[in-house]
Amino acid sequence: MHYQVILLPNFIFSFLFITSLDHGSVNSQYVATVGGIVALTCNISDWRDDIISLMLWYKGNYGAPFIGLDARELPLSQAILSSTDQRMHLNLTSPPSLIIKSIRKSDEGEYKCRVDYRNDRTQNLLIFLKVVGKL
Repeated sequence: MHYQVILLPNFIFSFLFITSLDHGSVNSQYVATVGGIVALTCNISDWRDDIISLMLWYKGNYGAPFIGLDARELPLSQAILSSTDQRMHLNLTSPPSLIIKSIRKSDEGEYKCRVDYRNDRTQNLLIFLKVVGKL
């Protein structure tokens, strides 16, 4: 097992625990504090401007994505971002991550990062976020 503490400017608390990479299992777990900021990293195998066509983030039972980046017709640097929550945005450095600000207890749960490549199969990564602290 591998443990890593992530120290990012203005981040209250963020902890990454890497677990099994078996299909269907949680790939990483994070702990964040209510009111803080966390970066959920989508550790995909390849992240280059010319090969990514779509990135989608889901929460819970994986209905509709709550944030997405559409680069099917454009370079990644010009991709169209859509989000249902202004507290969340994407950091597109390698590896890409979902930034959640002003963490709420309701943010706790399982997240799925889905990346569609132009000429390769889709990759999915499961992440669990635990939120601690007072409501």
